[in-house]
Amino acid sequence: MGNGGRTGALGRALLAGSVLALLAGCSSMEEAMPKMPQMPDISSWSCDRPGETSMLVARLYMGGKVPGGTFIGEFEWQQFLAASVLPRFPKGVMSSDVALNYMGASGAGALQDNIKLLTIVTQGDDVTEGKLTAIVNDFRKRFPGQAVTLIESSDCSQSW
Repeated sequence: MGNGGRTGALGRALLAGSVLALLAGCSSMEEAMPKMPQMPDISSWSCDRPGETSMLVARLYMGGKVPGGTFIGEFEWQQFLAASVLPRFPKGVMSSDVALNYMGASGAGALQDNIKLLTIVTQGDDVTEGKLTAIVNDFRKRFPGQAVTLIESSDCSQSW
């Protein structure tokens, strides 16, 4: 069985804290975002089955609206992936559109934002930490005012 629970609670707390801060009156999720935490040390994590390897699973929830209130288009997203993500993780990443649902600050009802979810499964080390930080910084430069929430956990991987 994997060790996803070791950092999963921390990740859920960071995401919940970001959303709560937004609802508490911050003008954007970026104001509520904590600084990027230190990468967890996965070297001590172990997997139970023969042939499995401990891997870092990094999930980046990336704000979906660009200035002017429109959402990041598929073309702009693919350009970002090609320029900023895939050169750093050439073996591939997973990317999807996700609906973020939350209550408005005034309590007037449920709101929904379309955001991007970028999932990267890789070895966790200082080089990976630098790559993730660079991706976050590139995203914020390309799409000003957008929030990024990073959730890291470990899991076991086996390829056949």
